[in-house]
Amino acid sequence: MVTLPKRNLKNILFIYRVFLSFAVIALLSIFFPQILGNGKAGLLFFLHEESHLSYIFSLFLAKSLAIYLVIYSGAKGGKIAPSMMLGGACGLLLASFSNHFLGFDISPVLAIIIGASLFLGIINDMFLAAPLFLIEITGQSLTTLIPILVASLTAFLLQKYLQQRLLIIPKKVRS
Repeated sequence: MVTLPKRNLKNILFIYRVFLSFAVIALLSIFFPQILGNGKAGLLFFLHEESHLSYIFSLFLAKSLAIYLVIYSGAKGGKIAPSMMLGGACGLLLASFSNHFLGFDISPVLAIIIGASLFLGIINDMFLAAPLFLIEITGQSLTTLIPILVASLTAFLLQKYLQQRLLIIPKKVRS
């Protein structure tokens, strides 16, 4: 996504883009109902339901496409809950892969919360608040806060290092 269309409510193309985008999202939601809304339903689905990994991966792709379509259409959408859902899916997929192929014993619930916290922290630039936010909304004990904070701090330091090393200067996007 290099450039996004300008949000011009008076332009007829805006209406067509929004309608087409939401029609595609509605069709996707027939197979993946968790993509609807802000992403909290998907995160709770990962935490409380056992599902096949192919469905989790497909749900990740469907939510990613839905987020892209909302942004592309020019409609208003948030970043907090969708980033938690995508991060939770990545955490679950990575933990499942590591447990199955590498012989690790990673808790799927902890992996989901760490993944959600990392995506939330990186995308929204809130590394200290993200772990606390995830602990609060998922009802986890405070003892799980330490590994989440370690992962969050590591991700923050790695992001800053890579930005300096690769000379990436993050742009502040106006909402």
